[in-house]
Amino acid sequence: MSDPRLHVVPYNPGRTFRRALGLILLVVSVGALAYFYGVFEERSRLGNPASTITRLEAEVLRLQQENSQLSQQSVIASKGAEVDRLANENVRKDIMDLRDHIAGLEEANSFYRSLMSPQDVTKGIHIGSVEIAPGRKANEYKLEVVVQQIAKTHRLVKGKLQVTVDGLEQGKVVSYAVNELSPGLASGDVKLRFKYFQTFTASLAMPQSFTPNQINISVKTSGKKPVSVNKSLSWLVGDSSTRLSSR
Repeated sequence: MSDPRLHVVPYNPGRTFRRALGLILLVVSVGALAYFYGVFEERSRLGNPASTITRLEAEVLRLQQENSQLSQQSVIASKGAEVDRLANENVRKDIMDLRDHIAGLEEANSFYRSLMSPQDVTKGIHIGSVEIAPGRKANEYKLEVVVQQIAKTHRLVKGKLQVTVDGLEQGKVVSYAVNELSPGLASGDVKLRFKYFQTFTASLAMPQSFTPNQINISVKTSGKKPVSVNKSLSWLVGDSSTRLSSR
């Protein structure tokens, strides 16, 4: 007696193969459709690649030009600022020089006024300012002596000026005439010829072993009424300058 639950199925290997092949083709077709659809979507999003590249290159060129223009403007601005700064410095320097020049003129004007119309000064021949400044080398000094005439009516003054420097040399008191200390002077008698004032200048080179402590100035005029004026000043040497004071 046969079992009714059993069925006889004929064996057909070609049918199984066709089903597998159809499944494979279906999978490949779906993948291909998905790929081409993705490519289509990407191209649609980007548009024409050639035109996109051209547009991007144009944009890059425009940005480069703008950057170059901005760089040039920055350089011009910085140069303009530098020119303005230098111009301001030059103007400031010119103003300072002008102020110094005006101050010098005012000082000279004041000095000349004191010569022409001095106050509380006895009329006659006077030894005015005496200045000594250090020279460029050790034991070298610059001497300046002003001899002036104080009067309402100034006449021509003629005469001679003598300058000596006293000091110690090897423990002894010695005196040097100005021409002995200044090689440029041929004589110790300096000729005077002036109406208002005369300035005498000289460079003094002291011997190494000589220590000055006093300078003596003598003025002798010639003519019908000769005048003799003498002045001695102590020589005070400071750290950086030499000062003179009446003695």
